[in-house]
Amino acid sequence: MNDLERFRDVFAGIEPYAGTPPKGFYPDWTGALTDAEFRAYTGMKREDVGGAHVALRLPTLADGEGWFEAVSQVEAAREARGRYVMITLGACYGAQAVGSCLLLQQLNPMPYKLVAVEPEPSNLLWIERHFRDNGIAPEDQWIVGTALAADNNPALFPIGAPGSGAQNCMSTNGGTARELYARALTTTGHRAKMALRSLLLENTTGLTRNLISGVESDEKAGFVGNSILGLRQLKHRLRTAFSGGSAAADPAATTSVDFFDAEIKLMSALTLKDILGPFDRVDYLEVDIQQSEIVVFP
Repeated sequence: MNDLERFRDVFAGIEPYAGTPPKGFYPDWTGALTDAEFRAYTGMKREDVGGAHVALRLPTLADGEGWFEAVSQVEAAREARGRYVMITLGACYGAQAVGSCLLLQQLNPMPYKLVAVEPEPSNLLWIERHFRDNGIAPEDQWIVGTALAADNNPALFPIGAPGSGAQNCMSTNGGTARELYARALTTTGHRAKMALRSLLLENTTGLTRNLISGVESDEKAGFVGNSILGLRQLKHRLRTAFSGGSAAADPAATTSVDFFDAEIKLMSALTLKDILGPFDRVDYLEVDIQQSEIVVFP
């Protein structure tokens, strides 16, 4: 992919979307229609999109990451033989899977299997909707509702903020994080008892993590428990200050910060080997698991 010159004409013969999307939906260049509800956290409203003619352009290198993703989708579709297998890890609502499938149908039609791995429950429902909205039968695909990790041990994962793609288990499932949570949840016998009941009955720690600020809290804890949780944020601020940076800006300034509060729950986990195992060949593996690549790929 470093030899960009050879991709100069990669989009030759491809017509970008031009048409009138249904009210409440917006299109991308592949023709994929996305329900504005999936992007509501950015301030998008269903009544403000769709219903009017649009003519989109092909991706260009100036689009940055989007261009590289588009090239990968096109190249994978053209090179596929017999049956196309596309896997998206950290699928969110399935945008990459749908775009890849529509390009396959345009460039090199054949049977296909889409694999979407996504642990956030609302996103899982949206994947099915997004598939159906674009003429893809979700029951013929493989939609996997688990976290991805280095092993199959249950993982602590933040559940919340659907559509944002801000979740990962790197910040909640590592040894340092687990030690921090253990200390916070055992500050008193009463808190430890509540935590144990929550874990055994509901698979949840009862803790909340804000996915933007990284601040953890526990509404049932006392001063000591929340002080322990506050240590991580203090360390983050100090590291930022000493590195000459500033506090991270909210990437969704139009959204209430509360939207990004996620509950830290125990989830089943699969490895990359588990996902790849059923397939002799994978044509396109798309990954956006927010730093969890560090443990998943090795």
